[in-house]
Amino acid sequence: MPAADLVSLEPSKPLKPPVYGVRKGKSRKEFAKVFVNSQRNLKEWDSSFYLGDLGQVVRNLQMWTKHMPKIRPYYAMKCNPSQPVVQLLASLGVGFDCASKFEIETALKCGVKPEDILFAVPCKMSSHIEYACQTGVQVMTVDNADELHKIKRIHPTGKLLLRLNVCEFEEGVRMGDKFGASMSDAKKLVLLCKSLNLNLNGICYHPGSGVESFECIMSCLQQCKELYDFAASN
Repeated sequence: MPAADLVSLEPSKPLKPPVYGVRKGKSRKEFAKVFVNSQRNLKEWDSSFYLGDLGQVVRNLQMWTKHMPKIRPYYAMKCNPSQPVVQLLASLGVGFDCASKFEIETALKCGVKPEDILFAVPCKMSSHIEYACQTGVQVMTVDNADELHKIKRIHPTGKLLLRLNVCEFEEGVRMGDKFGASMSDAKKLVLLCKSLNLNLNGICYHPGSGVESFECIMSCLQQCKELYDFAASN
């Protein structure tokens, strides 16, 4: 594969980092060799770079939709906020999990719609909540009373997801009590949302990275159902 094959897929819309196409029949390994050699021919080539396969991103999403067609994935911007990845996922209908004003800004600059963004951090700076309100980002996570009062003052029309601190499991990375409300506190927050006339839109949880067993997932969902039933009856 000659170096001439290193042609941007969208030369009229320069991406950072750039995206290149690989001719049919050529392997990723062959492409990597050509790309590395092309960097060596530059006047200055001592800076770092990385190569990724956007095709694998598409294949991973296809696997998700095959097995969980009714569940929309939300991509965590902190994982890899590069423009090509974000724009590709946005074009495929994926939502975005943003944990700061900067991540929301990055997503919006890549063409992500505000309604496709989840402001997924329980404790947010007031200025970040104001930015979310100004840009039309509605959905936010909460896990404490102070945050509810803050949102009532700054973004009262926001759609809230109450983060529940689910019981921990032996497998995976343990989250401790750093994020999420206990079941008893969560029920109090449900009542506070009602008294403040806030829009409690749902429940969320994070069992910790590496949790894969069916039993753990079912336990999390059962805890969410308990809180949901409480909210529905109050």
